[in-house]
Amino acid sequence: MFLRLLWIWLIGASYALFQEINTDDETWFFQVVSRFLSGEVLYKEIFLGVGPLSVYCAALPMLIFGKELLIARLVLVSYFTLGVFFTILILNELKLERYNTLLLLLTCFVLAHPQTNWGFSGYNPLAKVLFLATFWATLKWRRSFEKKWLISACCFAALCFTAKQNVGAIAALCVCLQLLLAKEKREIPFFVALFLGVVTLVFLPIFIQGGFSAFLDYGIFNKTRYIALKEVSYFLKFTDWSLYSICIYSAPFLLLLGGSLAVWKKGREKPVLFTFLLGSILTLFPRPDNLQKIVFVPCALIAILYFYSHFEAQILPRIKFAAKWSLLLLFSSVLFLSFKGFYHRWIQEEIVFSTLPQFRWIAIETPCHAHWHRMQREFFFPEKDLFFLSTHAGFYYLLFNRHNPTPFDVPFHPALGCRGEEEIIDLLDNEAFVALDHLSWSNWPALYPAKHPIQLEAFIQTSMESTTVQPGFETIFSIYKKRRS
Repeated sequence: MFLRLLWIWLIGASYALFQEINTDDETWFFQVVSRFLSGEVLYKEIFLGVGPLSVYCAALPMLIFGKELLIARLVLVSYFTLGVFFTILILNELKLERYNTLLLLLTCFVLAHPQTNWGFSGYNPLAKVLFLATFWATLKWRRSFEKKWLISACCFAALCFTAKQNVGAIAALCVCLQLLLAKEKREIPFFVALFLGVVTLVFLPIFIQGGFSAFLDYGIFNKTRYIALKEVSYFLKFTDWSLYSICIYSAPFLLLLGGSLAVWKKGREKPVLFTFLLGSILTLFPRPDNLQKIVFVPCALIAILYFYSHFEAQILPRIKFAAKWSLLLLFSSVLFLSFKGFYHRWIQEEIVFSTLPQFRWIAIETPCHAHWHRMQREFFFPEKDLFFLSTHAGFYYLLFNRHNPTPFDVPFHPALGCRGEEEIIDLLDNEAFVALDHLSWSNWPALYPAKHPIQLEAFIQTSMESTTVQPGFETIFSIYKKRRS
C-alpha cells in the first residue's frame, strides 16, 4: 500500500508544480496562513469562516520549509493521499480489499482530482479526510466494541469540527447514532465530553489571544448570510454542465442507489456504512458545488463497490474484463495526456518556473511571469497599508508585500462577517487608501449581487476620490483616498 500511496503523492506533487496559480481563493488562503505566521491573531485580526485546524496544518510545514505557495499545495496533495489511504482502510474493514487495485487509485485521482482543489482553500479536503477517518474508526469500534476505537472516532470527529464545523458536527452525530443503535447510549456523555475537550484544546490559542468572539461572528452567526446567497443551489446552470460535473453531481444518487440495493447484507458494519454514507451527503449542505463533491467521491466509490460486490458473481467474466480494462485505459490516458501537455509547454518555453518570492518553483506562462515580475519590481506606493477591494486581493498583498489594515482578505460577502463593511468604512474614513481593480480585467462586476459590499461601494463613490497611480499601473487598478471636505 505504501508504494501505491507514494506514487499518488508524487503524481500529485508533479501537478502542484505545473498548475496555474489561482489569484482568487488559492492566494486568499495562502495570504491567511502568511499573516498567521507573521504573528497576527486568527479571527481577531484575520478573517476565517471555519475552524483554525487547516491553518495550523498548513502553517507548520511553511514554518519549516518557508512561506511558499508550493508548500501549501503539497499540503493539499498530502490531504488527497490521506483520503485515498482511509478509503482503502474502509474497504478493507468492509471485506472489500480485493477492490484495492490500481483502478481504484486511478479512479480516485481522476474523479477526485487534487488539481481542482489546489485553486481553493485547505479546509474542505482536510475536513473530508477527517470525516473518512471517523467513518473508519467507527467501523473498527462497531466490530470489536473496544474503547480505543470509540476514543479514536471521537477525536477524529472533533478535529473534523475544528477544520469545518458542519462536517465535524455531522461526523459526531453519525457516531452518536451508532452508539444508540448498538445500545451503548451510556457512552454518549463520555463521547460528548471528549469531543468538547478536543475542540477546546484546538481553540485554546484562540481563546487566549482573544479571537473567539470574532470566530463566533465569522464562523457561526455569519453563516445565515452564506446560506442566503443565491448561488447556494444543488443545480448548476445549463451552460455549466459537463461530463466531469455530471460525474461529480451523480455521487449522492449513487450512494442512495448502492445503499438501497444492498440493504440485505448482514453484519455489524451495515448500519455504520449507511449512516456515514448518508451523512456524507449532508456534508454537501448548504452549497453542493463541484468543490464540495470532489472530496466526497471516495464515499461514492465505497457505495458503488459495496453494491457491486453483491452482483459481481452474476456478471459474465468477459464483461468484467472489458469494463475493467476500458476504465484503466481511460483513466491512464487522462493522466498521460495531462503530463504530455505540461511537458510540451515546458519544452516549447511557453511556461517557466517562477522566481517570484512566495511563488517560487511553480510553472507560470512566460508572458505572465514577466508581467508579474515587472509589477512587483516597479510598483511604488508610499503607504505600507493599502486595502484592495478586489477578488484578487490576497494575490496583490503577497505580490506587492503590502499589509492589509483590515481582517478581510476577501472583501465581499459572506467573507466580511456581520459588521465587516462598517469596520472597513471606519478605517477608510481615517485617511486609509483603497485600491480597486480596473474594470477592463476585473471579475468584480460578475459577483452575485448579494456578494457586493453595497455600503462600502457607496462610501467609496461618495466620500473618496481617485488619486494618481504611477505610470504603467493605470490599467491594473485605481487608488482612492478620503475626499477633502
